[in-house]
Amino acid sequence: MKKMTRRALSLLLTAAMACSLLSASVMAAPGAGDSFETVAKDANLALGTSGTASAAAAGRSVELSAPLPEEYDAAAGPVMLLVKAQDGSESALRFIRAEKSGENAVATVQQNGAARFAYAAAQLPLDQGGIEDFTVDYNAAKQTISYSGELAITSDLAILCYEGHTETERLAGLRFTCYLDDALIRTLTSVDGDDIRLTGATFNGVPVFTLNDAGVDAESGAWAEYRLSDEALEAFKGFTGSATEFVSALHGRMTMTCSGQVDRDRLRSALNADSELWSYARMEISYTGGAVPRIGAKYIVVPAAMGGGRISFADGSSDGPSGGSTPAPLIEIRDGAHTVTTITTPDGKEHSGSVSVTPGKTVTVRTKDTDPAERIRTIRVTDAAGKTVPVTELESGVYTFVVPSSRTLSISPVVASAVFDPDETGVSAVLETAKHNAFMQGYTDGSFRPGRNISRAEVAVIFNRLLKDHPAKVVDPHYEDVPENAWYKDAVDELSTLGVIRGVGDGTNFAPNAPITRAQFVAMAVRFTDATVAGRTFSDVPAGYWAEAYIRTAAYYGWVTGFEDGTFGPTRNITRAQAAAIFNRMLCRLADANAIDAGAFRTFTDVNSGYWAWYDIAEATYTHGFTMSADKTQETWK
Repeated sequence: MKKMTRRALSLLLTAAMACSLLSASVMAAPGAGDSFETVAKDANLALGTSGTASAAAAGRSVELSAPLPEEYDAAAGPVMLLVKAQDGSESALRFIRAEKSGENAVATVQQNGAARFAYAAAQLPLDQGGIEDFTVDYNAAKQTISYSGELAITSDLAILCYEGHTETERLAGLRFTCYLDDALIRTLTSVDGDDIRLTGATFNGVPVFTLNDAGVDAESGAWAEYRLSDEALEAFKGFTGSATEFVSALHGRMTMTCSGQVDRDRLRSALNADSELWSYARMEISYTGGAVPRIGAKYIVVPAAMGGGRISFADGSSDGPSGGSTPAPLIEIRDGAHTVTTITTPDGKEHSGSVSVTPGKTVTVRTKDTDPAERIRTIRVTDAAGKTVPVTELESGVYTFVVPSSRTLSISPVVASAVFDPDETGVSAVLETAKHNAFMQGYTDGSFRPGRNISRAEVAVIFNRLLKDHPAKVVDPHYEDVPENAWYKDAVDELSTLGVIRGVGDGTNFAPNAPITRAQFVAMAVRFTDATVAGRTFSDVPAGYWAEAYIRTAAYYGWVTGFEDGTFGPTRNITRAQAAAIFNRMLCRLADANAIDAGAFRTFTDVNSGYWAWYDIAEATYTHGFTMSADKTQETWK
């Protein structure tokens, strides 16, 4: 049965973020017989009045509009539609994220074989995020069906874990279930842990989830249930930081993908009368001991997203959809905070925002910086499955690529803060900038652990590794907590001799194993420069603060930018990913995005191409030759 399952559709579900605190145990998941009222009570939903509507024909999409619940609060959680297809089999409820339109909640739904729907508007008690941009793509060349989507995670769910992070037994009862459902997935006979996977979510370097169970049924589609891993529970229990720091570690976005080879006839039979395949994704969270802690509900529903579109077959062909009838991909053109991106189509017209272009056509992309503190290094083009589309750079800021067959494409500028030439800062006189050898490395299990704290000893060793010349005469500072045989002893002694390292407290200790704070890190970094300079100020770095001059200097040189609220966070611990980025800015190591996207360096199990520090981690961990543009704004690997 397992072999047949993979031949029909081998599911692969991945997640790339710090935590995805969402879903429900399969036993608790709403089924065909559940009434709207029962679900609302069990999930703490504010429910509006129910109604029914019909589509023009069975299997066609229909826009549903329902009055908002009387308890609706625009400032509270999102609004959604509870939808059940009235097709004789009483299909399981859908939880569709809706848009507020006047006094109504509006969403589009569709289910193969059903033309009549019962529905009601509901509001979540918390803003739990929702699955966005869910798409389904059929690639004619490979005959592969691909699913992809993004899930936004809010702090409410991270707080759920933080408030009980020392109560290991309670958190062990949480269950997180991912659901994918459409007429094709429902034809599967079994699904196991090899078919659906949830990976990439970490907390301080340890995996957050472990598989509990997986399966497929005619009501829910394919599902995989997870629990918090034993390693994560121990990491939670040992966490001593603030709630804000904990929430930050679990706050982000989860990317969900699912793809596999599809039998042509099976796909054809799954389409509705309009040659469409509509797919749903949803998540739920539940608790084996009863109500979900803090929330007080039997389970928490995370609104679903739908993806789908027309799939055309060439008559008499056995190769799947014909190239001529494949819909033109919708290309989304994304601007950065300080960038403008436009695309010129073969007809010579310039577009921004989004545009549809026929597969096989070549388009031209132009980018422009609008802030002198930023520069665009390249652009990144990805298809519906998240795969990188090759890009050719014609000249600075001008790129081309050939449009592939994909339901959607995304163009994003790759931006780096403008940094000072290390010859100007004095860094190149002390640290190696002419050679780009790896100065950081991953772990033996293949991970990099980007969100893990980096210790004072580890930073000392990296800086020492980057020294061009080591001091001829080393003075031992005799720190009481640095043993003679310590692996970091030489680095600490040499950097202390150079004046880069200083002790903590009364100066008798170095605290080698303590996480290094942001202030301590930039203080070490700036001591490699010729002098401190007066850069920008931060609201949480008052005049007279011990590291004020170092922090302002690092900001002036473009090594650090602070946070959106105007703070620097001097006492916050710095992560391995953040450290890699600052090291690179100090050394003017810019990373060749095109070479990295083309697979020029080995990847890590817990860092993918969508991670914010993807290029910086590649630059820091991969030894490579390079050429640098005359203005030192573009690095090309060789």
